[in-house]
Order: sequence, then C-alpha cells, then structure tokens
Amino acid sequence: MRHLILLLIGLLCNGIYAQNNRVTTLNSQLNGASQFNEFQNKLNFVTGTKDIWKTDGTPSGTTSLLTNYSGLDVINGKTSSNSKGMIYTAYASNQYHPCFFDGTNLTVLSNINSKGSSVTSSTYYATINNLFLFFSDDASGLKLWKSDGTKIGTSMLKDFSSYGKVTDFFYNSNPILYNNHLYFIVTYTNTQISELWRTDGTTSNTSLIKNIGKYAKGNLINYNNLLFFQGDNGNLWRSDGTSDGTFFVSNFANQSGTSTGCNNFYVANGKLYFSAYNTSTGYELYESDGTNLGTKLLVDIYTGFSSSS
Repeated sequence: MRHLILLLIGLLCNGIYAQNNRVTTLNSQLNGASQFNEFQNKLNFVTGTKDIWKTDGTPSGTTSLLTNYSGLDVINGKTSSNSKGMIYTAYASNQYHPCFFDGTNLTVLSNINSKGSSVTSSTYYATINNLFLFFSDDASGLKLWKSDGTKIGTSMLKDFSSYGKVTDFFYNSNPILYNNHLYFIVTYTNTQISELWRTDGTTSNTSLIKNIGKYAKGNLINYNNLLFFQGDNGNLWRSDGTSDGTFFVSNFANQSGTSTGCNNFYVANGKLYFSAYNTSTGYELYESDGTNLGTKLLVDIYTGFSSSS
C-alpha cells in the first residue's frame, strides 16, 4: 500500500493516472490534490475544490466521498488519520474548526472557541495511540488538545499558559513518533524561547525534555535512532529523548538572534543531509554522521555568499 500511495501522490498532484502504459486524465477537480491519507485500504485525499475523494489505484475506483457537506469546506492544510477515520480543518461561517470524517460523515469535533476560529487553515494534526493531537486556541491562547474522533472524546491535553503564550509549532517542527512518544517543539511568543516536549497522548506522560534556546524551528527527523533538529539560532541539535541526551551538535548560523540555519533534512547512504546557513557561504548542502567532527559542508555549489537553495 505504501508504494501505491507514493505513486498516486505524484500522479494525482498532476491530475493523471497511468495504466497499461497509458495516461488517463481523471478529472479537472483533482488538480491541486493534497492531504493524502490511507484509510480502509484506500488512499484518501482532498481535491483543489475542497472535496474528499478516495482511490484504489484505478480510474473506476477513484470516486468522490464528500462534497461541500452541510456547508463545511475542507481546507487543504495538514491532516492525519487513525483506525476510525481522518481529521481535517473545515471552514464554515467564517471560522475554522477541527472536523472528523469517518468515510461518510464530516462532524465538527468541538466548539473549542465560542468567539471565533479554534484552529487555523495551517493547523497540523498528528496521531499517536489512535488519538489525534493538535494545537487549538480557545480564545485565551494556544493549548495542546487531543481527540478520539468524537465530540465527547475531544479535550485539552496540556495548557502552556503558565509557561507563556505559545506558537503552533506542530506546523513548523513536524512532530515525529519516536520510541512510542510524539516529540514536538513549543516556542513562546514573548521570549522566542523554544522547548522540546514529548507525549504519549496522556496528561501524566506529556512532559518537557529540555530548553533548546531561542529561534528554534525544529524540523525533527530520526537518524540512527536519534532525533535531529534545528535548535537555538539555527544550530544542529540531537536528542535521545532525555534531558541529558539532548544537546548541541554543530553551529552554522554564526549570527546571534537569527532563526536561519539547518533544515530540509534527509537521510541517505547512512548520512544525514540538510541545507544550512553560514554567513560566508549562504545556504549550502551539508552532511553529518551525528557528531560535531562528522558534520561538514559537502559542497559549496555557488561559491561565496550566494546560496544554492
């Protein structure tokens, strides 16, 4: 199924499907297809017209599931799925709210914010232990929420207000499953201080791992069973999920107070590759084996300050 998903993502984004060496135009509505998720052995996605479709990999098996249901428009943002269905952001009456789709019906999960939108068009949803996790604003600041896909099963998981006002860093840090926990980065708006957190979807096991400094953007990736990410001032950090095992690896930014640095992580041939910023070279391609000495500029594609990315 994974290979099918990868193939269809590429083809559906262009509105085409290849079969028996022929390319067949599926439908102009499929242009801009996004939010690909596997559910009930089918690939589900949202079209450019904000409708939910499914496909089994054949033209006849590619059909619409939901079209403008009860005045709710599905937004082409971030999504996630569990064994019961999928969670989306939907728009209605000038407000954005999390909605659950069980394959037939789209239901607003909770009116978290009675004064306006409870989520944004770019809200990132993650899944752990069959629970959806997301940041939502209840009119008093962003908080971490969880849902099992029902209204009664949707509730606040963590209130960060005692630490400060937070930014939705699910979107920027790409939360990642690692050692049976979901790891994510929280940044406080007033100080720009960032922290690495983890959760298994329960209140007792939602905890702070470490302060990782200012202007961190996350971009979490698993490499050699360790988490790597962009920490303070754009520097490369690593973590084994413990406070003592979370630390700085290498510096690129060379500028105090910047949020540029390493990103676009990719693992290949036993190495971690990424783009990183340096005041002498701009953005260029780097590689790392996870150590300070083993982290280096791979090639300066455009010499001087001009960046290659």
